[in-house]
Amino acid sequence: MIRRERVAGVDFSGARNAGKLIWIASGFIADDGFHLEECFPASDLPGSGADKDRALPALVNFLAGETDAIIGLDYPFSLPARLIQEKSWEEFIAAFPTNYPSADHFRNTCQKAAQGRELKRRTDVEARTPFSAYNLRLYRQTYEGIRNVLHPLVSNELARVIPVQTPHDGKPVLAEACPASLLKAENLYVSYKSKEGDGRAKILDGLIARKLIANPSPALRAILLENKGGDALDAAIAAIIAMRARNDPTASRPRDGLEKIETRVFR
Repeated sequence: MIRRERVAGVDFSGARNAGKLIWIASGFIADDGFHLEECFPASDLPGSGADKDRALPALVNFLAGETDAIIGLDYPFSLPARLIQEKSWEEFIAAFPTNYPSADHFRNTCQKAAQGRELKRRTDVEARTPFSAYNLRLYRQTYEGIRNVLHPLVSNELARVIPVQTPHDGKPVLAEACPASLLKAENLYVSYKSKEGDGRAKILDGLIARKLIANPSPALRAILLENKGGDALDAAIAAIIAMRARNDPTASRPRDGLEKIETRVFR
């Protein structure tokens, strides 16, 4: 078990208006699951705004300050091992901004190295994630998440990333989370990113029934169900995944050499 009193989840975006699209859910763990206390867009963070260039530094500051929390973030933390030249994941993170000066350069380099194929990590296959890390729909999210969130946190030793790094007291623990993978594993995967909230309500009620999340307050339930993109709900699911990782005895140590470089998707 990872000793953390609180959990949080981040539904991430690499879009220009990322501050409006990134959602954060935070709370604590009890017998009846994750107790949601807050759920809000990254634009509400101190010093933040709708623009990506303001929202991402504000998110980094928020994460660095969550020293007693384990946090699930919804984007790939790594690439397939054959696309990484560095000897360790930490070296890959350190060299990332230099190796990939732009999101398009990142995608093009990955495609060229993979000879046009969209390779997946072993953990992507195991967790049934929807896309390759450099898929057209995901590559900006991967790029911004690694370059502007993981890189400053890991390079400055402000956080620890499981399972490749051992948790340290006084530092937040970060876990790669995939809400779609959890929903598939729990047989709750239905269409929920739409104007109507029926799908979101079915998912939320299913999570409550499974004691993965406690019944939220009416105000928080409304936020989860009324957010049309499903970003608020995904943030809450990422927090549930963080809760599950906290209680996973295998989460603090990579299974083998491949996981040391490709990391792990938690669900």
